[in-house]
Amino acid sequence: MNAASVTNTPRFFLAGEDTATSLGAPLTLADEGSFHLNGAHLSSAFPGASATGATPPGRITTNQMYVHYRIPAEVKALPVIMVHGSNHTGVTYETTPDGREGWATYFVRRGHPVFVVDHAGRGRSGFNPTVINQLRDGGGNPAALPNLFLGTHERAWVNFRFGPAYGIAFPDLQFPLAALDQYWSQLIVNSETTLERGASHTIDALAALLDKIGPAVLMVINTLMAYLISWQLTCALMRLEALKFKGLARPRPCNHSGRRLNSSLVHTNHLTPISSPDDHLFATYAD
Repeated sequence: MNAASVTNTPRFFLAGEDTATSLGAPLTLADEGSFHLNGAHLSSAFPGASATGATPPGRITTNQMYVHYRIPAEVKALPVIMVHGSNHTGVTYETTPDGREGWATYFVRRGHPVFVVDHAGRGRSGFNPTVINQLRDGGGNPAALPNLFLGTHERAWVNFRFGPAYGIAFPDLQFPLAALDQYWSQLIVNSETTLERGASHTIDALAALLDKIGPAVLMVINTLMAYLISWQLTCALMRLEALKFKGLARPRPCNHSGRRLNSSLVHTNHLTPISSPDDHLFATYAD
């Protein structure tokens, strides 16, 4: 591994190759697009400076959650809302690092409308730069700055179970390591810490999305997001850390704000044989 280079571009961008694309076959859609939910208009005394100079105080929009959707030509099943984990964006569910179809396309092909989000405060949802610009332009206490966390390669390698130690892969690892640089390039800062109330804006926006589209499955990654969704939307306070390596948790119905929800947790341990995407997700069905 060469930490200084980013060379493994997806196959459809390589010069001299054939016309292969990430799609395994033509994909027919009834609709595709994007929108944002739950944006708030706030006053900012420190919006920052553009290339032409400082910007005077004014109103900005923040707290919103970005949603990209694809509706198959023939809808056969419930919509799936795909929510990424820490240090990621919705790119997680798009093209795989080695250039194949991702989970979003997989579920669209099987008749599910798919909604892929970026957490509020991160990625295409944007963040609030006010607190950072305020320290630079107006002075203040550096300790008041939010923590902007970006996990290192070494941390991600162990946490996401590539192997027991950085650079040592589990013998049954199924991730295509030749495309690892593409995966590292997906990792971004958890910038939702710049928002007042932080990650709770994503929870609020997911509830708003369910209100907008109706019954759906929430597909989420990592224990923090699973815990937040389970707590806020299902009120099923599951001991996710204890369940993380123990397979499927029993579905448990719960009522919250008039919704009936059932939750299931399936671990993604590297030792689990991959036979179906349905074996590898935490899903909350909401009606």
